Amino acid sequence: MARVGGFDAVVARRSYHRWWHQNPGSWGRWPELILIPPVVAASPPSKKSGTEELKQYVPVEPSGGGDIPLAVQVSFFGCGGTAIGVCLSHRVADAMSLVTFINAWAAACRGDAKTIAVTRPTFGSASRFPPADFSKYFPSRAPPPRPPQKIVTKRYVFNEQKLAALRKAASGPMMDNPTRVEAVSAFIWRHFIKAARLKHQINGEERVFAATHAVDIRPRASPPLPHQFFGNACARAMAMATAAEKEPDYYELAIKLRDGIRKADADYVTRLENGDTFLKYYAAMRRMIHTF
Repeated sequence: MARVGGFDAVVARRSYHRWWHQNPGSWGRWPELILIPPVVAASPPSKKSGTEELKQYVPVEPSGGGDIPLAVQVSFFGCGGTAIGVCLSHRVADAMSLVTFINAWAAACRGDAKTIAVTRPTFGSASRFPPADFSKYFPSRAPPPRPPQKIVTKRYVFNEQKLAALRKAASGPMMDNPTRVEAVSAFIWRHFIKAARLKHQINGEERVFAATHAVDIRPRASPPLPHQFFGNACARAMAMATAAEKEPDYYELAIKLRDGIRKADADYVTRLENGDTFLKYYAAMRRMIHTF
């Protein structure tokens, strides 16, 4: 075992391939980590690979990992390449924490002491964000995997010219220099609303269309949290529009998105630190969903 920037992780000094074959009994379950036997594939995924194809390169079903906190799978390809798939439970940490973990692990494998020092995680989230009682809203254990659903996944590519056109269309007196995220999100949200109105013949009904963004609150806190702050330091920024409104205007939707994201500010983080802001937010969302 080696200490990886504050994490306990296995660092193989031999090549991965030799280490795995010389330690065939090493696969199994630890309280902290699941190691999946390596997978050998003929070729790596392409840029056009769909979601279902990519799932074979991760160790557990992304939406149904159960109580597994961390799982790692390595895939070897016929061309000589290697892919490492990592799944981290959101009960443990958020995406930024996962990036910190992977960077620290990679730095330890390289023997890069300088990077390890920079990526060393900062723990103690409970001291800033006191644990709350979620029993009224969430089960005590992870829910079972979701049943199969008919979901279509598509990839849309916006080149620089299209992005520039979207940002220009979203600009106005109340929307100065929209970001790419704001421009593309408003574009997708607008067409989602239009499609839903046509499909369900919505006309004047009080139906709510919500757009949410995951927001990293580390730089928004006062004082800011370090980027290597480990845990769930994220919030949901939300914007809402109703079907009773006129045909959704792209510019107006972009404004709603920006306003929703900006509400996750230092004052919001302070309220999170005081304890029950998230629970109140979640309860309000449940009431809204039930109402509409």
